[in-house]
Amino acid sequence: MDNANEKRNGLTEFFDKKFKKILQGWSASVIRVTAEQIAAQERAMYETERALAILRFFSPASVNPHVNSYISVLGRENIEVTTSIIFKNDLFLSYVQNSVDDSQRPWLLTDQFVAQLRKTIFFDTLSVLLRSKSLSKFQDAILDSVTLYSEATRAKEFSSKLIYILSALESIFLKNENEPIQQNLAERIAILVGRDLDEKKILSTILNPFMNCVLSFCIMLKLLRIT
Repeated sequence: MDNANEKRNGLTEFFDKKFKKILQGWSASVIRVTAEQIAAQERAMYETERALAILRFFSPASVNPHVNSYISVLGRENIEVTTSIIFKNDLFLSYVQNSVDDSQRPWLLTDQFVAQLRKTIFFDTLSVLLRSKSLSKFQDAILDSVTLYSEATRAKEFSSKLIYILSALESIFLKNENEPIQQNLAERIAILVGRDLDEKKILSTILNPFMNCVLSFCIMLKLLRIT
C-alpha cells in the first residue's frame, strides 16, 4: 500500500470515528481555496454564509414575519430551547427539552426539493451570481442586499426584522447616505413594482407616508437602545 492510500484510509477512518454520527445527514459546503489556513477558513465561511443567506431568502420566513428561519452553519442556528426537570412525590420523573419556536421546520435538500426551489423566480439568477468569480459593483450590491434582507428571517423580534428589511432596501435603492430616504425609497420601489405610470404614482403616494412611519419607528428604536 503506498503512502497516498495510507493517508486516504487514515482520513476515512478518522472521519468515521469522530464525525460520522455528528455530521451524517447534514448538507455540506465544499469550497476549494488556495490560501493560508486561517485566510482559507475565513473565505470558506464567508462564501458559505452568503450561500445560506440566499437560501434563507427563499424560505417562508422571508415573507411571513411570524416564522423564523434556522438555516445556518452548524452551531450558529440560534435555536432557543427550554429545559424542565420534573419531579413527582419528591422523586425524579423526567428530563424534558422543548424548542421555544414551534414554527421551525428543517429543510431536506433532496433533488426534488431543489428542483422546486429552482422554479422560484430569481433562484437560478442569484445562484449564477454566487458562483461568478467576477461581479460588477451592481451585482455585488444585489448579493449584499439579499444577504442583509435574509437576516430578517433569523431575527426574533418584529422590530429587528423591519430594520433589516429597510436597511436592505436602502442599500440597493439609494446611491449614498446623503440622499433623502423617505421620498427616494418610496419612488424607486414604486417604479420597480408598478406595472404602468398610473400604478407607479399610486404606489408612490401610498409608500411615502408608510416610509415616514417606518423611519420614525426605526429612529425611536435607536434612541431607546442608546438610552
